[in-house]
Amino acid sequence: MWIKKGHPKEELEDIPFNAKSVDKFGSKVRAWWTVLQPASRGNDWPLRRDIPEDECWPELQKGGRNGFKLVMVALNWWLRGTNTESEVNKALSMLEDLVFVLERMLQTAGGVKRKAEAERVGDAKR
Repeated sequence: MWIKKGHPKEELEDIPFNAKSVDKFGSKVRAWWTVLQPASRGNDWPLRRDIPEDECWPELQKGGRNGFKLVMVALNWWLRGTNTESEVNKALSMLEDLVFVLERMLQTAGGVKRKAEAERVGDAKR
């Protein structure tokens, strides 16, 4: 909703939260993050990390204002609104998972690119 209405990025820093709404917001952000994951990661937190090396990430490989950037904005809001150690730990757990996913996506993208380049070279030699 925030993004659809075209709010300027300067307003992102001034999102008001109270303790009750931060807990609820954080739970929804983490549930949303979980739904965006490939099935191999499971549904229980923490999400599985022993997944195939060539796993695909179609729900997270979307660009634009409703892509991965929106996940990062939501996590930023959650982290800024936290005021208990428990909530901070939950948000940091998601941040660690986000870093894991980014690293895996980059590895997968690099492998796909190298494979495509090798196929092009092979085709050119024929």
